[in-house]
Amino acid sequence: MKKTALIFATLVLTATSAFADEAINTELTLAAADLGVKTAWVETQEDAEARIAEELAAKTDVLNEKANANLEQKLEAKLAQEFAL
Repeated sequence: MKKTALIFATLVLTATSAFADEAINTELTLAAADLGVKTAWVETQEDAEARIAEELAAKTDVLNEKANANLEQKLEAKLAQEFAL
């Protein structure tokens, strides 16, 4: 009876230890996966911010060119009127 109880207790402790190790490994795996997702998200956010900044710069250049062309036309018209060209 003592041998059976000792063997049973050993099996229970071994199984408990295996479950605990598996739980720790699972938690570490989940934590690593979560960290990986957060890192990928941060990189994606940085990429999106860089893309938005590039698009904004391109649109700004186009608008500046249009505004400058419009101002140059007005200036030419004003100068032509003043000097009667």
